[in-house]
Amino acid sequence: MDREDLLELIHLQLVKVHEQVGTQTRRGENTDRTMGLLRSLRLTLGALLGGLDPVGEPTSSFVLSVSEQGRMLLRRDHHLATLTGTFFPSMFRLGGISPPPGQVLFIEPEFARRAIEDSLGETLAEEFRIARERTELRTALQESSDLRRDHVLRALGQLDEREADLLIAKVELAEMSLAFRQS
Repeated sequence: MDREDLLELIHLQLVKVHEQVGTQTRRGENTDRTMGLLRSLRLTLGALLGGLDPVGEPTSSFVLSVSEQGRMLLRRDHHLATLTGTFFPSMFRLGGISPPPGQVLFIEPEFARRAIEDSLGETLAEEFRIARERTELRTALQESSDLRRDHVLRALGQLDEREADLLIAKVELAEMSLAFRQS
């Protein structure tokens, strides 16, 4: 997404999120996360208008970006982590917006911390799911016929791949958590 498209998108998102804050306030709802999103949009707009390139330049700020596949990535300096939790998706839903691939957004440190913790919690839940599946597959392997063994062994191999990806995600999130503590 080029700079002009990003500026236009952020302006439209600012209008939408501002409307959502007003609606939530009138209904007596908590607006903490929606206000945080509004501040992040304003910060990003100001940085872009000031000539800062959040994609090309390492920054000591936390920068959220949306990949072409729709994954949320958090970057600070040279640290990058994929966020698997629901913190930012739910914040965007509360704000009434859906960030498209290529969007970048400067994030307040507190929201970055909460998203990192949320994603670490999701990796823990995934670890438990993998362990449970592994136990079920090992039991199935012991009880299976020769025809079914190949299928179970392939499933165990896929589980190993998921586990390796999960380990990488945990390392990325731990590094990002450390970067947060150093801020």
